[in-house]
Amino acid sequence: MFKTPGIILFFAVILMAMLSIWLIVSPARENKSPAVSEFSVSRAYGHLQQIAKEPHSIGTPENARVRSYIDSVCRLLGLEVEVQHTTGVTSYGPVAVAGNVYNIIARLKGEDNSKTVLLSAHYDSQPNAVGAGDDGVGVAAMLETARLLKSGKRLKNDIVFLFTDGEEAGLLGAYGFVQNSPILKELGIVLNFDNRGNSGATTMFETNPGNGWVISGYARSAARPMASSLNYEVYRTLPNSTDYTVFKETGIAGLNNAFIEGFVNYHSMTDRPENLDRNTLQGNGDNMVSLVKYFGDARIQETKRADVTYFNVIGKWMVRYPASLNIFFLGLGNLLLIVFFIMGFLRKKILVGGLIGGIFIFLAVLALLFGLNHFFLRWVRDAYPLYDHFYGSNSYNAYNYFFAMAMLAITAFSFIYQWALRKFGLVSLLGGVLLIEMIATDYLYTVAPTAIYFLCLPVISLLIAYLIILGKKVGETGRVWPLAFWQFIFSLPAVLLLSPIVYLVFVTFGLNERSSAVVIVLGLFLGLLLPIIDGVVRAQRWLIPAAACLFFLMSVGMAHLSSTYTQGHPLQTNVRYLVDADAGKAYWTSDFEAADYWNIQFFSGKSVPLPGGFESALSNDAPLADTAAPVLSLQKDTVEGGLRKVTLHCQGRAGAISARISLSDSCPAGRIIVDGKEVAGKADKYHSLEYEGLAAEGFDFMLEIDPRAPLDLSVADRSLGLPIVPGFNTAYSSTVIPGPGDNSNTVQVTKHYRF
Repeated sequence: MFKTPGIILFFAVILMAMLSIWLIVSPARENKSPAVSEFSVSRAYGHLQQIAKEPHSIGTPENARVRSYIDSVCRLLGLEVEVQHTTGVTSYGPVAVAGNVYNIIARLKGEDNSKTVLLSAHYDSQPNAVGAGDDGVGVAAMLETARLLKSGKRLKNDIVFLFTDGEEAGLLGAYGFVQNSPILKELGIVLNFDNRGNSGATTMFETNPGNGWVISGYARSAARPMASSLNYEVYRTLPNSTDYTVFKETGIAGLNNAFIEGFVNYHSMTDRPENLDRNTLQGNGDNMVSLVKYFGDARIQETKRADVTYFNVIGKWMVRYPASLNIFFLGLGNLLLIVFFIMGFLRKKILVGGLIGGIFIFLAVLALLFGLNHFFLRWVRDAYPLYDHFYGSNSYNAYNYFFAMAMLAITAFSFIYQWALRKFGLVSLLGGVLLIEMIATDYLYTVAPTAIYFLCLPVISLLIAYLIILGKKVGETGRVWPLAFWQFIFSLPAVLLLSPIVYLVFVTFGLNERSSAVVIVLGLFLGLLLPIIDGVVRAQRWLIPAAACLFFLMSVGMAHLSSTYTQGHPLQTNVRYLVDADAGKAYWTSDFEAADYWNIQFFSGKSVPLPGGFESALSNDAPLADTAAPVLSLQKDTVEGGLRKVTLHCQGRAGAISARISLSDSCPAGRIIVDGKEVAGKADKYHSLEYEGLAAEGFDFMLEIDPRAPLDLSVADRSLGLPIVPGFNTAYSSTVIPGPGDNSNTVQVTKHYRF
């Protein structure tokens, strides 16, 4: 059996796919004995242990401790250090957001500064996360990079190390820097490092329009360049944001870098230094050092150049070419497809019935793969509802499910095509596949013009192969090895480009609904492998569907066996203690729809109504603890130009770190000024104000409202940790940790005011 060319080449394709994935996603190996002039994981890890001891979100004592540590290290290194204490303001729709932030700005002077290089990472964490990966690694790598640069040859350009505060609370530190720092105008390029997870290779996933210059520099200088224009095109359609988003809005050129493996640890208490892959820290640091050195010695003048298409093949080998060439590749692909159809019909290898069947079968299979994956994920979430407690309905055993989803898709695809290939023939079916793939590429060009390479180039390669096969009548003499050889060689672009993409998209989206779209990409990939699959079907009809089905069942079984929670893999829970100071009532609430074995003690299965402005999936009455209430006091109330301007002071409870001001629907604010900084946004009216980093002295804000409406508003402040309440065990068990989010593991006290 294994002497058959089709089966041998099928296993060769599997090995090439595994190799291409491994080369793309594997981080650099830790250098155990670095020279003084090289990045040291041990030194950086020492910083990381200091930074990621405890959760250190904006406004907390731990945040201040981490800030003091970074400040002291930078001063010991001999950098010029400034702590920028300011208010950062922004808005998200009708919600105004402001924060009391402390950015650390450390400068290393260059010899002949053309433009300053800004190296950025944020030092705050989520409220219920230690933040080793997000973003302690970025901060620790910056401190080690500063040591290297300070002790080495002096660079031409100034390097500014920006450690931002309040990124997790709405990019507030970055906004505070951009809105209030005089050095913004001297910046030439921004290198931002932020992460999601605790392992994997560091990837450059976002840059700016007109990226030709900066991508050229990245490809030439990065110790391990890992990037693709597909990442950039996909990321810009998502609602995600980092500090780089703020700098990008100003038009400054830049590169945004991150590693994303270990998604289940994102914003979690498991994001600890001891859980971090040290190889990932090595790769992150090596890339940071190499990029800073390159751009630190570059003459930074005109940073905008025509967009390029860029991607990796076989590890860190990076291909890049002008994105304007994609229209040529698109035209070539369509032309070759027409020639393929003409030759196929002339050679009587493509029949009209077979082509029509090929089109409809491929479309039906893609729809089937999407539907199967959708129902499989729904079954997983129904069977294991606690997975929904994690971002992306994730789990510690998510990779078992990724493999299971792939195997389910391969089972369905190969089961249908083992029948179709015998009924309609390979070339007719391939014609239908290539037509659909080319139409998909044409559409992709209209929405992501720099990213068509991953479909267009494999389609062109396969079309060239079959023009050779049809032209030379390869395989018609009964010699199967030449036919198999051409099919294998010209299938390699699909294997090398698409297999890592399928894997990385699974990792990116986890187990949420978006993962169903991944199997569409997998289906397109399998369609391009149809000649290889045909070779296997000719030898062993049921080999692929049977093996894939077996692996699917094994993966599901292994996932089930590893679905329990332990100290090493704790469950995330969600509980908030809410106090309505006006009514003198308290409530237990949770944002999670399914109670777990720890927080079930707070919920009786029914939900009780909450005070206005609060929503919760689970809620129940709670004993009222002795808590103070936040205070709003009127400072100034005037009418100017037909508008009422009300200045108020907000004083939170002792230990409160944030406050939310909610306005009634009858009196939204047209303008909001916080600590003297006006919120500039796209909303005509604001319905609430979120203030992060609440200090003991409180904050002032001004609302501009309609003078005819009474000013009705409520204030809710937030402190971390659950209170001690008789009859309830609010201390987390050894296998449970507080989940992510601003509501989890908090006390919130709300009070209504009318002025």
